[in-house]
Amino acid sequence: MKYIVSIGLALFMLGFALGVPLLGWGATDWQGFFSNPARMLYSISVGLLALSVSVGLHLLRFPYTPGKREGESNKRVPRQGIVPLLTRLVWLAVFLISPYGDRRDIAVIGVGDALRYAGWLLFVLGLVWVGWAFLTLGKQHSGEVTVQSDHKLVSDGPYHWLRHPMYLGLILFPMGVGLVFRSWPGVLLPMLLIGLFIWRIGDEETLMHRKFGEQWDRYCRQTWRLIPYIY
Repeated sequence: MKYIVSIGLALFMLGFALGVPLLGWGATDWQGFFSNPARMLYSISVGLLALSVSVGLHLLRFPYTPGKREGESNKRVPRQGIVPLLTRLVWLAVFLISPYGDRRDIAVIGVGDALRYAGWLLFVLGLVWVGWAFLTLGKQHSGEVTVQSDHKLVSDGPYHWLRHPMYLGLILFPMGVGLVFRSWPGVLLPMLLIGLFIWRIGDEETLMHRKFGEQWDRYCRQTWRLIPYIY
């Protein structure tokens, strides 16, 4: 089962992060898509990251299934189920609109490849940050806003500085894609996720306070929610 999940997630990543941009660019001009060195570097990185995800998930020491990991029924916030869907819709818009505009010089940011390479770096670092947060949470990771019966307060890894580090990565990596394709909409659209995640964070922290009490309060005094030194 783990083998199937790991292969499936890798294929999903390839399709979403490379297939969708190719469609946005225009699949009939795939040579033009790959003609730019920064776009080629991005494409190679997507392939390598997908391979890493496939191998990494297969080697995990804890079981993982995509989607939600349910917690205690009385410690869930069902209304937050809309957030993963809205997040993916924002990503889809970024991955489609950015290459579309890049090819046609619509709503593009400047010229030259320096910005594209900066975007590539932001894309990679954003996904690595998400992966680090995921591995730190381990089996407690869930697509739901919930706490589990054996839930432990995690305060190491990226959680040493931020209470919700994964959300930061989920904002940064699509912004990186926008920069790779020098797209104003691709950079601005992920900022919509800030408000969405702040709403989600409010519900999450209410649950965590109920679960951990003073331990949670002490942790909050030592960390930032989402953006270091800002929020």
